[in-house]
Amino acid sequence: MIRLYIRLIRPPFFSVIGIIIFILAVIMKLCFIYATDIGVKILTSTLFAVLLWCSTFWGIFGFYEFFILMKVCIHLRLRYTNGEIDGTIYHDKLRASTSNYIINTIYMIIVVLSSVYVVFNWEEINI
Repeated sequence: MIRLYIRLIRPPFFSVIGIIIFILAVIMKLCFIYATDIGVKILTSTLFAVLLWCSTFWGIFGFYEFFILMKVCIHLRLRYTNGEIDGTIYHDKLRASTSNYIINTIYMIIVVLSSVYVVFNWEEINI
């Protein structure tokens, strides 16, 4: 029971890391826009492309984490319906897993949008 509790309470690490990588990519894009030196533009453009690719491919871990969250939530619901846990514990764990779903869903939206950006701007991102 404690293992299930720890799995539900912990934040979705893969999604948080992916969001951080995406934020770094956006910062590199802004640095590229406001840079005046050509060397800095080349460097920030390359870093932007690499970070955008990393963020997009890191989405595989985000989808994996989403399926784990779904499996744990289904297991939690089954344990509640079988009477293994009471209603207060169930609602506490469900509330914790809801915040994890929100973080993971935001990251999935970012992955889809960055994938669309990569497809439509292939010439700009080509390293």
